[in-house]
Amino acid sequence: MVVIDSPGNGYRKILLPLAWESDMLQEAVAVVAAFHLSDKHPEMRMEAEARQHRILTQLRQLSSALEPNNLFNMSTWATILVLL
Repeated sequence: MVVIDSPGNGYRKILLPLAWESDMLQEAVAVVAAFHLSDKHPEMRMEAEARQHRILTQLRQLSSALEPNNLFNMSTWATILVLL
């Protein structure tokens, strides 16, 4: 999932352990992996897009609720970064 894999790999050291605690971030990691795999398995593309849409909908709902503790937390920011 990264170009250079080293012991200081932030994806492995920070994002994956954080995903263990956040369902939304787990889903975002799975979506990114599905998009990556869809180059060789095009049938995965539609499902990845649907799952990405669900996550974006969840993020939109969190922003509409205006609850800072839910919106401005580490897993929400990490989810947004992973989807970028």
